[in-house]
Parts: sequence; C-alpha cells; structure tokens
Amino acid sequence: MKKVILTKPGNASKEISKQLEKAGLSKDALLVWPAFSFRKPYAPDTETILNGADLGAVLVVVSPTAAQFLYDQLPNLPKDTQFAAVGEPTAKKIEALYKPIKPVIFPSGSVDVSGSERLFEVFEAMGLPERVVIVRGQTGRGYLFEALQERGVSVSKAVIYERVPFQLSTSEKAKVSPSDALIVLVTSTDAVNHLWESLGQEFADSLRNAAYFTIHHRIAERLKSLGAGKVTIYDSAKDNIVQLIADTAS
Repeated sequence: MKKVILTKPGNASKEISKQLEKAGLSKDALLVWPAFSFRKPYAPDTETILNGADLGAVLVVVSPTAAQFLYDQLPNLPKDTQFAAVGEPTAKKIEALYKPIKPVIFPSGSVDVSGSERLFEVFEAMGLPERVVIVRGQTGRGYLFEALQERGVSVSKAVIYERVPFQLSTSEKAKVSPSDALIVLVTSTDAVNHLWESLGQEFADSLRNAAYFTIHHRIAERLKSLGAGKVTIYDSAKDNIVQLIADTAS
C-alpha cells in the first residue's frame, strides 16, 4: 500500500492532507507528521537583537515563523530597522507585521534559487553590511553566518524561537509498515534526519526506496547521501504539490 508522509511544520501538512483527500486519496494513506512544532525559548536573545538594531545592524529573518516570534516578543523595534529575509514569503510577513520604512532586502525567485546563498549574493551586489544579526531558531543558516564572517562582517546569531521535534508515538508508527511504498514531503535537512531516526533501521529500505518531494538542493543532497534515489525538487511558487503527490500516489 502507498502511504504519504507529510512533514511540513505547522498547519501546512494538515492543509495539504485535506486537499489530498479531496483529490481522492484515502485518509488512512495520509500521515500528518509535522517535523517540528515551535515555541518561545526560555531565554530568547532579545538583547542581541535590540542592541544590533540600535547599532544599525541588518536583521536577517530566516522564516515567516521567525518573523512572527520576533514580532510577538519585540513589536516596537526602531522604525528605521533594516530587515532582510531569505525569501519572499518571509519578506511579506515582515512587511505585514512591522510595516518598515526601509524596503526589506530579499532574493527573488523560487525557494530553490533563493535562501542563504542568494541572500549573500544580494548583500555582495549592494555592498556587504557592517553588522548582521541572524534571527532564527536554535540551529540553521550556518552557511550565511560563515560566509558573512569570512568577509569580515560582524555577525551574530539570535535565537527567537525553538523547534520541538515531532515525537512519533507507537500508535502513529503502527499506521505504516516497512512493506509500504512511501511518498514523503520534506522541507528541511533536519526533518530528513528526524524522520529516518524516528522510523529506525527496520524502515531503512522503505525510506531509501521512497519517492521524495522537497524544495531545496541541499535537502535533496542529504536524501541522496542516505541512499534515496527518487527525489524531486519542486518550486513551491509554481508547482502544485498536492497534484504532484496525487499523481505519484495514483
């Protein structure tokens, strides 16, 4: 039997599951396992962010989730704060929340050609900033931090939210068998690692033979390093992921 595992965090996997049901997939075939939930950390790095903003640092916000947690904790940042985002969805979230007077800096294009690498290219083209604060969860965006640091930029990381890994219960795990053909939607390398660890060695062959849909070449590379052979990178701005999954499941 074909099973679809949806690991996109937040409510996104639930919404995709509902649309897949409407497209004709059985509810029993749909496993909503969001890789992470999010929460406020015990001691968020608000002082790092405030000090950076006061010194004119560019605040790089890594996701719409980071933007929301930032606003919830620091809604009154200086009006002239310069924000940057790793993609258009995050930029739009910042604009909706803060209504900044300076345009948000972000790379255009699909997820696969935006992100950390493209944002760094944008910084290079416009002139590297003197100071940057990367507003994020407890991990991630290592490339951007290292690339900026190597070029002499004063760069700091500020944790504004925590990612809490999904705990796969015995009852949830029982919904899938090592003999099932798997279709997996995964949107981060951490989610890949967590899924493989959660299912364990008994599912190693199933996971290697699964059909994966993902949004970035780094995630695809991680999957291939684990032995996955069927990996599709889709453009979230253009491709209909529901239709792609439904077609694969048919």
